[in-house]
Amino acid sequence: MSAAADLATSTSNAFEPECMRADQLAKFLGVNRKTVYEYAMRNKIPHRRLGRRIVFSRSQVIAWLGQSDARTAHAR
Repeated sequence: MSAAADLATSTSNAFEPECMRADQLAKFLGVNRKTVYEYAMRNKIPHRRLGRRIVFSRSQVIAWLGQSDARTAHAR
């Protein structure tokens, strides 16, 4: 099983929202909120703008993490 699938399985909960704000995503990923904004500004992490807000889809972020693992493992 991939790391992204492990993450999705271990973190899935009926009370967790599909759409997250930057602070929620930062907590989910275990990084600083500024890091999330920086990745969004550089279009490195999937996101959507709603007016001045940036929102993140949990499932798209998990898929993005899985793709990141594949590229990193392939480069070794």
